[in-house]
Amino acid sequence: MANKSILAFELTQLEPLIGKWNFTGSFKDNPDKCVEGWETYKVIDDGNVILCDGETRTILSGNIIDLYKYSMKIFFNRSINKIVGGDEWEISLGEDTLIFQNNRHRFTGNLGESKRIIIGKWENITTSGKWKYWYDQTLTKTDCSSRA
Repeated sequence: MANKSILAFELTQLEPLIGKWNFTGSFKDNPDKCVEGWETYKVIDDGNVILCDGETRTILSGNIIDLYKYSMKIFFNRSINKIVGGDEWEISLGEDTLIFQNNRHRFTGNLGESKRIIIGKWENITTSGKWKYWYDQTLTKTDCSSRA
């Protein structure tokens, strides 16, 4: 088994994310369009950072139309007293509600009792500054051992 790093106190609220997640998503306004992919969350840098790697495929009528691969480091930024990822995302997990948010997009999801399913939705910000539904997403944990 991999060396289990202890997660820094400021990041402990994100501990349920550690592992591999597969996800699917659907668009209410376009039933022929969907997303699928995976994300992994690994503890690195002596527990002071969580590394998130992932891949999202947007599919329209059975054909892949967009492939997006990403990697970001998540850490506690002491100057703003928040958990951030990739210098643009604010991240929190409190009372079983997960929020990923930047100045353009927001994901809000509920962590199930088993801590192995997150059901939520993505929103985009409108020109008037209000959040508007984008698509639904369900994440399912497939592996809990992602520790570096």
